[in-house]
Amino acid sequence: MLSLTDLRQPPGTLFCWSLRIMALLGLGISVYLLWLSVTAGQAAGCGPGNGFDCGSVLASKWSTWLGVPVSLVAVVMYAAMLLASGWIKPTSLPRCQRRAWSVLLVAAVAAAGAALWFIYLQKYRLDNSVCIYCMVVHFCSIAIAIMVLARVPIAGGVTAKDDSRAVGTLSAVGLCSLALVALVVLIVGQLRFNREEAKYTATPPTRSIGSSVSSVTPSHTTPNQRLVKLYKGKVKVDTYDVPIQGKPDATYIMLKIFDYTCRHCRHLHKLLEPLESRYGDQVAVILAPMPLDSDCNRLMKRTPPPHEYACELARIGLAVWRADRTAFYKFHNWAFEPQTPRLPTRAKVYAAELVGREELEFALKDPWIGKQINRNVMIWKRIGKPPIPRLITPVRVMHVQFRDQLYDFLEGGLGLKRIDIDAGAATNDNRQ
Repeated sequence: MLSLTDLRQPPGTLFCWSLRIMALLGLGISVYLLWLSVTAGQAAGCGPGNGFDCGSVLASKWSTWLGVPVSLVAVVMYAAMLLASGWIKPTSLPRCQRRAWSVLLVAAVAAAGAALWFIYLQKYRLDNSVCIYCMVVHFCSIAIAIMVLARVPIAGGVTAKDDSRAVGTLSAVGLCSLALVALVVLIVGQLRFNREEAKYTATPPTRSIGSSVSSVTPSHTTPNQRLVKLYKGKVKVDTYDVPIQGKPDATYIMLKIFDYTCRHCRHLHKLLEPLESRYGDQVAVILAPMPLDSDCNRLMKRTPPPHEYACELARIGLAVWRADRTAFYKFHNWAFEPQTPRLPTRAKVYAAELVGREELEFALKDPWIGKQINRNVMIWKRIGKPPIPRLITPVRVMHVQFRDQLYDFLEGGLGLKRIDIDAGAATNDNRQ
């Protein structure tokens, strides 16, 4: 910070333009990140093949604050700094310079603090997942803060009577305190209120099919919240905010990572079909489509030929769930019926028959679908990216090949009781 004797030396042209370029760069990238957040698009040149993982960062709960994309907050901050940087030039009126410096001071300190917070999150909360675009924005924030703190004219006294350009000492302290308060509000809001898996709440259905499917939560009910932890706490999912086979309030919850174009996934689907009739409400399986397709899976460098349409089928399936939850399990079963994957064109026609053409088209535009696929990809990453399908239980990740293997785990490991045997025994007693 400048002393009172330096107040009559306004920042030069080089400083002003450097500040504007940094603010403009940060603003441009923040607008791009906001667009990706709204459209669930893929960041150009930011994938595992390049050593970065923008998808995991942008799909995480840390990408929002109370439901608002943090990139929107960044856009506002950088726009304010860019505007203020145009009024600190020597030719501006002194009072305009003072106000511009005040805006720069509070915005730069808040942005730099937020940058350090988000760098910490990428390192320690997101398993070293790094978004290169985010890092450039953070660099701009820290650089601007250093530049502003080094050049902001601070009056030697409590007020700025000696130079109308200067920010009073008390005002400077208040502005920095305001920036720190804003930073605390950001951090507390993310830690306390953000839920990664429940970030996008389900939309009410506009049309329901005539027959209900007991394996899926009815779409006309108001979603509750139940956050379950799987695989020793590494995976957290809200059972009311994702497709599920069984009831969201079942005693035991598992999660199935699968791909509609995966041959082995068809086998696991058949193994899991009798669970409800065998165990009733004791167990439910979250259905998490995780396409092995580089078109929507950022961890895939290329798409193997068998999985060419995996992303399209996953999007259609999730769109059915968004449009009408009661129709999803019917579509899910239909998709796995043949030995070879369904074509997207046929799948879309069938989905439209279930939920309505307009409802399906509307649901396909929902950003939630891309976000949910990204979250499923992140789950796959957290369990070590094993071959799929995989069944994630509270304690381990299972590769299930035989039905008896699954039953032994559920009955011997978790203590589930067969209700079909109990029902049969009760029937025999009544007959006697």
